[in-house]
Amino acid sequence: MPCFLSGKPLTLFPEALYPNPLKWIVLAGADFAISRDQSNPAMREEVVAHLIGTNPVPAELWFIDLNASRAALDDLENQSPRLAPSELKKISSSATTALRSERRAAYIALRILIERFWGPAWRSIPYSLKGSGKPTLTGLGGGFSLAHVDRFALIGLARSGAIGVDLEPPRQPNVSDTRRLRIESAAIAAAKGAVLPLERQPRFLQAWVRLEAVAKADGRGIGRLLTGLGVIGADPSEGPEFNEAYAEEIARGFYVQDALVGEDCVAAAALDSLVTDLTVQTLPTTAAEIGKLLL
Repeated sequence: MPCFLSGKPLTLFPEALYPNPLKWIVLAGADFAISRDQSNPAMREEVVAHLIGTNPVPAELWFIDLNASRAALDDLENQSPRLAPSELKKISSSATTALRSERRAAYIALRILIERFWGPAWRSIPYSLKGSGKPTLTGLGGGFSLAHVDRFALIGLARSGAIGVDLEPPRQPNVSDTRRLRIESAAIAAAKGAVLPLERQPRFLQAWVRLEAVAKADGRGIGRLLTGLGVIGADPSEGPEFNEAYAEEIARGFYVQDALVGEDCVAAAALDSLVTDLTVQTLPTTAAEIGKLLL
């Protein structure tokens, strides 16, 4: 039975799905209305917890080996579809079969983890895109971020506020020494002085993922961020100096931390609120174990 509230289509969950005294639940994302017997407040708490999720942690980071988890993620999507039509279209437009497979697995994993945090109401709800292309879910109240490179993905979720994550495999960056020093110095300042690795390649990559994570968290995009920091658009003859005031503004607005994901990649996360003990978890590789995350 289709319903509408304030112009928004809702899904009606009939009385039969839940024991009395619940009469019905009208659900649209995190917005819901419940008609019930007011004499049983425990029933309302139980139902609300089921609908909006029971995970109390403020934020999580998940590392995914897409090759290892792909079959399980496909099985779960076939059992209970979660992807929106726009995601299926983007997957089908991928340049190669391998990319289509990896992108599909990453998108399914993100949808499952969104459901883990905020409940099943968000299944198949299309993302809204900000000007920079950052995906959001209107009315969610929290934030999420996906980084996908090669056969790996990193997903961050924050119950309230913004989050951004980035992931890079080992590679030799093609940048000038001047720009490299600007990026590294800015990344240290943005992370409130957190040091970088000493070795040349991992040092630059760790600096880069820090700045990418910030750019994703606030939605400005990496180009705009680097311009503000004076990394790009500045005269190379000016040397390695960067816009320290801009980096200090980032440090006041975001908490940037490196994320340990093993030897295959370097990673970082940025949140607009401090979360202690934020460690990276690895997504299981079987449908049964992944399914347990939703219980």
